[in-house]
Amino acid sequence: MPANTVSAVFQKFWDRNLQIVFWNQLTARSIARVNRIGNLRGGQTLSRSLLTKLAPRPYTRGTAVTVRAVTLTEETLTVDQTPIIPFYMDKLDEFQANLSLAASIGKEFAIRVANAVDGDTYGEITNADSDVDDLDINPSTGTNANGFTLTTSNIDKFFSIAAKKLEKAVKGRFRNQYVAGLSPDVINILRERLAGKDSSLGDSVGEAGKIGRYWGFDIIETTGLAWTG
Repeated sequence: MPANTVSAVFQKFWDRNLQIVFWNQLTARSIARVNRIGNLRGGQTLSRSLLTKLAPRPYTRGTAVTVRAVTLTEETLTVDQTPIIPFYMDKLDEFQANLSLAASIGKEFAIRVANAVDGDTYGEITNADSDVDDLDINPSTGTNANGFTLTTSNIDKFFSIAAKKLEKAVKGRFRNQYVAGLSPDVINILRERLAGKDSSLGDSVGEAGKIGRYWGFDIIETTGLAWTG
């Protein structure tokens, strides 16, 4: 029996929303402070003075002393990048579209720009002063500056060493204010370590990728980390 060809009269139903795209979740605000952003209204460079370290010297009463020179150096952060995705929208296209075309596209582009900022923020990890490497995890057999295989058996050691290095770097300050930005692969190992008990991460779950606390770290899940394959 011959098949009828009548699809030309079938009505199309257009969704009033754009297709959902699962972009990287924005998490940089969880690790980066922006409390100086108001100062950018008066310029683009944030400057901080740094006093060089001077060690105490013994003093013998009644004798001359050598006066030390005080030296201040400067650290600066220049904010001069303006990422944008420019586009235009014809008023007739906006008028005849079945959704708020400019607003919908603008929202998607804003997320893409924010993802670029997130990537730049996490990209600064490569400039860190400390790391946890193969030699830290495997003192007998590990190689300095090499990566290591993270497992449920050594993930606690990983957190412990990271906390130790942070405490040495900040001289014990900011304890219980540490943040760990972890990839879904590391989160998976952490869940296996906890036998799937998310409650073991703590009940502090909220915005910007935060899924709880472990070893004194706020755990942030991010897909914006650098990786090699």
